Amino acid sequence: MILAKTLSDWNQIYIEPSLRHSRFLLKLLSLILLQASSLHRENVDDSPSKREEIEIQLERGERYLQLKREEREFELQLKREEAERVEKERETERRKEIELEKFWVQACGV
Repeated sequence: MILAKTLSDWNQIYIEPSLRHSRFLLKLLSLILLQASSLHRENVDDSPSKREEIEIQLERGERYLQLKREEREFELQLKREEAERVEKERETERRKEIELEKFWVQACGV
């Protein structure tokens, strides 16, 4: 029995002892693995231009994530500033109400 997780894992193939004695099967297996590894190399584009393209895509993704973080931080800052402004307006209204009550208390002489 021959076990391999993937063709790229061909270095980690386990061959049962009963097959070890068969030179033909071992040679056939080595030819299959050699062919598979060459096909794998053909399918994997390791050219510098492909690597650069992948690096550019990664940088764009990192920049996009950074911009999203900055956008969220900016929105949070705007919300905080709006909440502070609303709180100041409420405080101003409370002070006006208190001053108005003081005025009426003094005006009525109570």
